Amino acid sequence: MRRPAHHVCARWLAWLLALLSIVASPAAALAQAAPAQSSESGTYQYTRSAADGSLTLAPNAPAAPAIYGHFAHFGIALAPPQQFSTSFTQLRVDYAASLPAGTALRVDVRASADGRRWSAWEIDLASGASASFAQPARFAQYRATLLGNRQRPTLSGMRLTPARATALFATMSDDRPIAPTWKLRATRMGMVGGRTANGHRITKHDHFVSLPSWRSLAPNGTMDYTVRITYNGRSSVAPVYDVGPWNVHDNYWDEQRERFDDLPRGWPEDHAAYYDGYNGGRAEKGKVRFPTAVDVGDGVWWDDLGIKGDQATVEITFLWLGRDPLAAEPPPPPQATPEATPAPTEPPQATPEATPAPTEPPQATPEATPAPTEPPQATPEATPAPTEPPQATPEATPAPTEPPQATPEATPAPTEPPPQPSEVVADTQTPMFKGQAAVAWYDGPKSCGAGGHAYWTYTTTDPAESENSGEWRPALTAEAMYDVYVSIPACATKKPNTTSARYIVHHRDGTQAVVIDQAAGKGSWVLLGRFPFRAGSDGFVELRDVAGDRMRTIWFDALRWVPVQ
Repeated sequence: MRRPAHHVCARWLAWLLALLSIVASPAAALAQAAPAQSSESGTYQYTRSAADGSLTLAPNAPAAPAIYGHFAHFGIALAPPQQFSTSFTQLRVDYAASLPAGTALRVDVRASADGRRWSAWEIDLASGASASFAQPARFAQYRATLLGNRQRPTLSGMRLTPARATALFATMSDDRPIAPTWKLRATRMGMVGGRTANGHRITKHDHFVSLPSWRSLAPNGTMDYTVRITYNGRSSVAPVYDVGPWNVHDNYWDEQRERFDDLPRGWPEDHAAYYDGYNGGRAEKGKVRFPTAVDVGDGVWWDDLGIKGDQATVEITFLWLGRDPLAAEPPPPPQATPEATPAPTEPPQATPEATPAPTEPPQATPEATPAPTEPPQATPEATPAPTEPPQATPEATPAPTEPPQATPEATPAPTEPPPQPSEVVADTQTPMFKGQAAVAWYDGPKSCGAGGHAYWTYTTTDPAESENSGEWRPALTAEAMYDVYVSIPACATKKPNTTSARYIVHHRDGTQAVVIDQAAGKGSWVLLGRFPFRAGSDGFVELRDVAGDRMRTIWFDALRWVPVQ
């Protein structure tokens, strides 16, 4: 009797378990498909937290993007920001890690004064290491990247500790510098279906870019680090989701570079390798076959910028480093002036209230008038006496007008130091141009060039063979942002124009190299970029005959500084 009952119970239990598995399977499948989990405790991509707080890879963690090397599993954990009671400029990072053979772990840290605008990442920190930051901060955040094969790494006991130091005081201000912009070579990304360094799956017409440094990699789904790309009057803002193309440690946009610190700011290592033969023409990923400082997603490249082909010269603005130069100026300064202007009008309102006060003496005068009847002439003398206050009133009335008179005197004062900026053209036949030639210059044909004259010579790829150079130093009337244009003559020569004339722009905030295709720009004014310049002749642009090609024609014609309205 027990045996049949047992079989019936077993059948019922098996049926119930099967039913539960059918009901549960969609939920399980959904959970397995979810690539990331976000909560107040942080954002996890293909990672999971154990009961003891340790972190490891999720069972469904996919293969790592190629940028990390050959790993069968990959995941990223972005911890929630931590706020500290005092400001700091240095953090100590402590953690415990279990790294079996074939696994790896990366820990990066960043800081912020307000929890919104973040510093660059301090990357690949070992336990016990310290990270330093240029500006005082109150918030910190770490990012852990886990990589594994058959075995998986484990991270636990993470602790961020501000270094003890003298009290720091910092205030947030909207008066940030203008974000730097450079004119550089770029390429279309493509790679649909692939995965970026931050775990993003690339889709058709995607909107993101790749820069050659881990320090500016934005967390997936955020706009923490963005660039503005401008091409032929069209512009697009996109987040930095990947690392590359040619390097991974070349933060060429920063004043202090992680590597290649002998190169000027704004001149990427791959450009130097390709155009100047720097580092034997090689980058971290090998021989530089073509220069590109940024890979651009197809949606930005095709849809936003309308670029044809897979390579182009674009302007790149690094927006996390300052204010967007194309953003509208804030209106508060103009509004502050009207609020201060009506203040002087209060004294005129006070004057009418004081004016009726002197009218009481005229009422007292009739009472005093009949008493001295004998001297009728005294009455006229007494009558004007009360009128003195009315006369004093006009004298008091102009007194408040003195502030309005002072206001125009103060108003022109600020305008004297900053006169209005004006357009300046530095031609080769003006004192603003200085040319040097080891042998000689070639003069262009008659009436060739923006001012009817231009120099030219042949290019070389070897700096040791350089013979010619030119420098344009304008006399600017005011400090301002200027669009700088270069004239490329449309004049016949035996050799075609160079495709890689390298102009060096020395502006208020530093130095920037801009490569111009003189063959494509022949017969036009070509924009070098938008730069800040001080008044006077401190800033200048220089050009040498060293380029990325040999025995091509390189032109030295006029440059034009146009103030930005």
